Amino acid sequence: MHEDDLELKDLNNYTGTEAYHSLRPMFKTVATDGVAYIMQNGYSWFVTDALAVIERAKLDADAKLDERLVIEPAIEKLVQYFKTGEDFLSIKLELPGEGAKMVITDGDENVLYTQDYDYTSAKKELQLFYQSGGEMDSGKVYHVLMLSGEY
Repeated sequence: MHEDDLELKDLNNYTGTEAYHSLRPMFKTVATDGVAYIMQNGYSWFVTDALAVIERAKLDADAKLDERLVIEPAIEKLVQYFKTGEDFLSIKLELPGEGAKMVITDGDENVLYTQDYDYTSAKKELQLFYQSGGEMDSGKVYHVLMLSGEY
């Protein structure tokens, strides 16, 4: 039986990736080896929560929405950011006390979204990067979630 390594002892071994891991059918984003590692070790909730927010905001930003429709207020800054054509995000997991906080910024510490958690078993603060808009050999546009050390 696999036991989660909540301290992520091998985290520093990920400085690049050898493969991209599909997160379909839930997400269009692919994950690097390092993100797959943290997901396999008790942090998948953090990755899926972050991607749910990011992909929803990207979808709203790219859509030709009827002006009568209301964008969820919590993600409005993120939607507006994507509408400017920007495609890079920093996602941090902070661990104040027994809880946790997810903070999504534009990479320059301009906060676009936050989410608080009352309790977590996480033991390691993390920083991930989201990059959108690259093109694969097939010509398809991709979105990648990576550890900060894999950027």
